[in-house]
Amino acid sequence: MGTFLKNENYLQARINIANFILEALSEVWKSGFMHVVGAATSSTMLAKTIADISLTDHVKMIKTDKDQIWDPTNKPLIKGGIILQVEDLITTGESSLKVRKAIRDQYPKLPILFVPFLPVVVDRSDPDNRITTIENSRVLPLLKIDIQTFQPDNCPYCAVGSEALRPREGNNWNRLTRKN
Repeated sequence: MGTFLKNENYLQARINIANFILEALSEVWKSGFMHVVGAATSSTMLAKTIADISLTDHVKMIKTDKDQIWDPTNKPLIKGGIILQVEDLITTGESSLKVRKAIRDQYPKLPILFVPFLPVVVDRSDPDNRITTIENSRVLPLLKIDIQTFQPDNCPYCAVGSEALRPREGNNWNRLTRKN
């Protein structure tokens, strides 16, 4: 199986997306930020690229089975340091909230400030219940995809025999991506 883009093209594509995010953000947010964070592992490289371009600090997270946690190699946050959170994909907003919780858990006495916009490359949240904000940050998607989410007991695909799979359970991700 071949790859869609060669490695050097992945980097250039990520740089282009990062620049586009920064340009879109500059239209709605005139203040600055000191740190950039994205959920591990999905948004780590996007956050790092944006941090590199904007000459700010990249805040790294570590993904566990159920949570995002603070990477101990990060530089310490300082009072008043505004954080730009970015995501490559938003479906439920759960990862974004876990990142914010992890940062607050690391600094329980420090007021943590996030840019009031959360740039997202792809918003694939349920079009009937679109995720528009994460806490006080308005989701700023570059692309919206309408993929409706169904409960298994109300799913038209399940009704005709398709098996409902939760990607994060058991071996389901491998089954969905055909990686055996």
